[in-house]
Amino acid sequence: MNKLKFVIGCILSFLIMILCLRAGYLSLNPPIPETGPVGENLPEPNGGNAFLYFLVSGLSLIALIIGIYRYLKK
Repeated sequence: MNKLKFVIGCILSFLIMILCLRAGYLSLNPPIPETGPVGENLPEPNGGNAFLYFLVSGLSLIALIIGIYRYLKK
């Protein structure tokens, strides 16, 4: 049961890391509509949100590394 909790925790930490990296990238480079910028302003990048997403991604990576280290240390 303890090993199952560890595997689920690693998978969740990895998914959070990947999803936050993707969200941070989309905050910095917002997608342009398929019709093109016809009569409308292009979306503005949001650096503040991107920073927070990248910070959460880094913390998730650190948590994953610490979890694996503690598991292998046993």
